[in-house]
Amino acid sequence: MLVLLVFVLPKIVFRNFPGPAPDSYLYGNVKYVPKGGFPAWLLARQREYGEVFQVWLLQTRVIVLSNADDVRFVTAEMNFPKSDGFVSGLSPFLGDGLLLIDNNRHKAQRRAIAARFNQDFMKDLHLHIEATMASFVQILDRAADEGSVLDFDAEITKFTLNVICRSAFGSNTDFLNREDELPSLVDAALRHSAKYLVHARYTWWLGKLAAPALFETAHKVHEFVLDMIRARRSESELARDERPVDLLDIFLSVPGMDNNYVASEVSTFLFAGHDTTSHTLAWLMYEVVQRQDIMHQIQKEVCETVVLKEGENGFPWPSFDQVRQLDYLNMVWKETLRKRPVTATGTYRVITDDVELPGTKTKLRKGTEVLIPPYLIHQNERYWYKPEAFDPLRWTRENSLGRHPYALQAFSSGPRNCIGQIFATHEALVVLAVLFARYDFKLACPPEDIMEFHSLTMRPRLRRQSKLQQHKGAQTYLPVRVFRKSSKA
Repeated sequence: MLVLLVFVLPKIVFRNFPGPAPDSYLYGNVKYVPKGGFPAWLLARQREYGEVFQVWLLQTRVIVLSNADDVRFVTAEMNFPKSDGFVSGLSPFLGDGLLLIDNNRHKAQRRAIAARFNQDFMKDLHLHIEATMASFVQILDRAADEGSVLDFDAEITKFTLNVICRSAFGSNTDFLNREDELPSLVDAALRHSAKYLVHARYTWWLGKLAAPALFETAHKVHEFVLDMIRARRSESELARDERPVDLLDIFLSVPGMDNNYVASEVSTFLFAGHDTTSHTLAWLMYEVVQRQDIMHQIQKEVCETVVLKEGENGFPWPSFDQVRQLDYLNMVWKETLRKRPVTATGTYRVITDDVELPGTKTKLRKGTEVLIPPYLIHQNERYWYKPEAFDPLRWTRENSLGRHPYALQAFSSGPRNCIGQIFATHEALVVLAVLFARYDFKLACPPEDIMEFHSLTMRPRLRRQSKLQQHKGAQTYLPVRVFRKSSKA
């Protein structure tokens, strides 16, 4: 009888709601979702069932939304909380950081952090990027000189982790030029979290037994972070006065917060501050190398608009203020966020009252889980003309007039949107200005050999059937060839 109530009855009650029929009463629709292909699978269902439909994740009914008015209602007007299943799945790694904390505590916690996200901090970030860029340029120079294939996604991920550690947590560790444990630990924690997220709502009560590898990896990351926190707390006042303020100072300045709280915020920024930015940069590279007209326009703007100085480390470097003049490059960045949103499936929220969604007029009961995938909204023809095309010019001021303000969900929306979006955008524009001023790039494989692969984030990945992948053996993500601009005729 209990099996019937839990697994069978709900699927019968809601059988007339739009959406694919469950493949089984036990697994729902999960069994036939391709590995790494959840966003594309959802998009296919949207095209079949419309802007609101249901899917069954095991025995949990989830309503998938891609109407911008419904999105505004859920995220901004009502600000419905993150679902327990979503929080349970990520909390072993991210703890009580801004991403997962409940709405009651979120406002004050966010305000305390956001108050320090000022221009002085951004200028310090700019300098940290320059320091890290020197190592990245050496890697690219070597690839260009040797004519070797470079895994751009893998290298840019190490780079962004270096930046977040330097600028946010005062770490001078160089992850680019040596093998280090932290990048592999963070990557493993994200992969294990993605797996745990599927069943956490049912197995959380098992504690560490529910996901031993995740809890072990998360513990190692937290120990690394706690060591950084302890060192900072024991820092002399003189040493503190001689260095720029960083995010760790900000977290430690919030009254009443202990080391575990600070560690949760650090872990959240380790994830949100590098993984999302790095994969977006990789997708931008993938799109641009296929469009020489776009690459040349970027290079033209960088050369004409920005006076690039040879920095102390021997590479061109834009000033903080010059970065703001890169209008076309910013449009390319925005278009990448639209077409290839790395947070492709978004977050799960729970409806806390019986409501009617204003856009689709769909009635939802209290307790219903909803999912707002940016991947679907960004492919919705209601808001985007030819959404499958990569077109930076859709972001000109003229073409943006009248567009729904909630049609772009790359950084989410409402009170719980991404606090670091200005941080990410500045970092991206600086990096891209340097790269396209100094190099040309080409894909080292046919474009169709690159697939979208979604775990917690969506990154480019070389297909296993690719000849290059079979030759390299180890998983490759975005293979490119690098050419110094001065070396090409």
